[in-house]
Parts: sequence; structure tokens; C-alpha cells
Amino acid sequence: MTTPKKFIIPFKTKPQENTAIIGKDGMGTLEVPQYKMLTTSEKAAIEDADLWTIEVKDRETAKLAKEIYDAESGNMHSSRTFSDYDRIIREMQNGYTMPTMPIGCVDEEAFLADDFKSYEKRNFDNRNAVSSYLGKIGELSAQIAREDDRRYEVYATTIANNRLVGLEEITYSELSDTLKNPDLTLRLGLFGIYEEQGRTYHENLIGASDEKEEKTKETVPKTQDEVVKP
Repeated sequence: MTTPKKFIIPFKTKPQENTAIIGKDGMGTLEVPQYKMLTTSEKAAIEDADLWTIEVKDRETAKLAKEIYDAESGNMHSSRTFSDYDRIIREMQNGYTMPTMPIGCVDEEAFLADDFKSYEKRNFDNRNAVSSYLGKIGELSAQIAREDDRRYEVYATTIANNRLVGLEEITYSELSDTLKNPDLTLRLGLFGIYEEQGRTYHENLIGASDEKEEKTKETVPKTQDEVVKP
């Protein structure tokens, strides 16, 4: 990585410099300059990582969907298209996501329970449709998970290179070995893609204390399992 040039701007009044504390006691903390936005170079690096991950996921999912479609197209009992298999593979990878409540819905628990039952049935049908290929779908999921890991490595390294003095040339491996805590390394990356873009990934991402974490646990809304239980 090329070290960015340093320029002296003739400010009459310098902008206020803010910092964020990432991590917590026991894990270690980092003081990082906070701009409430990504710099141009940070944004470019993070967007490149995102696009590459999406490209790999789309390409490999389509490749496996075509393989399954070609193998099953001669089956007189199957009327599924390539698009059907592509959708099935993606749904099996993504799992259940909480739906958006329709306007006017008054019984949230009943709505979520019905939605989850519908998802379970669809998931059962999906698995039956590709039962002979579950091993390959599992391999694809593992490959995509590795790509996601690499994407978060880019997030953390980008913030370290651009905002931590003396770490302009550090690699992810060197950063991870130096911090000695994968959770702290992850938080450094999440700080860049969430907190610096006006989105909150987790209340405890920045400067959380154990006391605050316990308080947060008490106020967390019901989990999916709690919602769907009768």
C-alpha cells in the first residue's frame, strides 16, 4: 500500500477532531479518529471488497445451480428451472430473516409465528428438492463464509492503514498478531462500515463496559425462538 501524502491545510479555524474508543477492558481499547464518514480511499477499498464478495457468491451459486439443473433436467418428475435452483441455494445459505411488519398488523407474535412456519415449510421443500446435493451446497456455503472473512479483514486493515499512526503499511495478518484479539480486530472493521456511515451494528461496538452490556441484554427484544413458541 502506498503511504498517503500529508498536506498542511491553512485553516483559519481547524475542524474539531473527534475520536472513538473501540473495545473494552480485558479485550483492549483503541483510540481511533472519528469522522462520521469514510475517506475516499477507505470507501474505495471497502466497496471493492464488498463487490468481490458479491461477485464470488453470485458466480459460484449460479455455477452450482446450473450443475444441479443439468443433472435434474432429465428427471420427468422435476419441473424446476435453473432460476428455481439458484433461489433454493440462496435461501438455504441466507436462512430465516425477520420480515417487515405490514401496515395495520396488530398481532406481531402471531404474524411472526405464521411467517416462520411458512419459512420452515419452504425450507423443508427446498432440502427435498436438492437432497442429493446438500454436500456441495455445504461446500459452497463454507467457501462464501471464507470470502466474508476476507472482506472483514479488508475492513479492519483499511481503518488501521488510514487512521492509526504507524500502521500505514500493516497487513491484516500483522494487525491480527499485534492486537492478539480477533474480536477487537473485528470491531475495528465494523467501526468503519457501520459507525462511520451512520449505521449502528451493535450498541456495544464502541467503548462498551461490562455493566452497559448487561443492561443492554435486559432490553434486547425477544429472540426469534421466543417469538415463535406458542
